[in-house]
Amino acid sequence: SGLERNIVNINNITFRFGEPNGIATSGGINTINADLELNLTDVKTSNNEGTRGGGIAILSGNTDVTARKFSASSNTSDGGGAIYCSGHSASFTIDFVDINNPFFELEGIVSNNSTDDGGAILINEGCVFSTWVGTYLLDPLITTSGISYNSADGNGGGIAVKNGGVVNLL
Repeated sequence: SGLERNIVNINNITFRFGEPNGIATSGGINTINADLELNLTDVKTSNNEGTRGGGIAILSGNTDVTARKFSASSNTSDGGGAIYCSGHSASFTIDFVDINNPFFELEGIVSNNSTDDGGAILINEGCVFSTWVGTYLLDPLITTSGISYNSADGNGGGIAVKNGGVVNLL
C-alpha cells in the first residue's frame, strides 16, 4: 500500500488559551482518523476550550499517544475536560513520573472541567487509556498530583469511560 505510519515527537511546549476551529474539536492538540505514533515529553495544556477534549482530542484512527512529564490544567470542554480519546485502534498512555529525573515537579491532570462526562478524561468507543495513578511522594517537598480536583456536570469527575472504552490504572 506504500503508506507509512507517521511518528510525531512534541517536546517542551505549552498549549494554552486555544479554542476549537472547524473540524478540530480541541483547543490544544487534535488528531482525526490518523495513523500516528504521537510522543509527548514535557508537554502542558492549560486554559484551552473544546467540544471534545479541551487539551487533547484523539478522534478515531490508529493513533497511539505516549505522554511523559505531561500536565493538563484548567481546560474545559463538553466531554473530557483535558483529554478525549475515541476509537478502537486508539490508545493513550501517561507516565507522570520521569524515572530518569525523580526530582521533576509535576502538576498532573488537575482543575479541568467538562459540561458533560469526564471532568479530566473521557475514554470512548474502544480507546485504551493507561496511567499510573494517585499522588506519588518523591520527596516531602515534591509531589505529583496524578488526576485530581477535576469536575464534570455529568459522570466521572476524574475519568469517564463509555461505549467499550478501556482504562488501565497501574
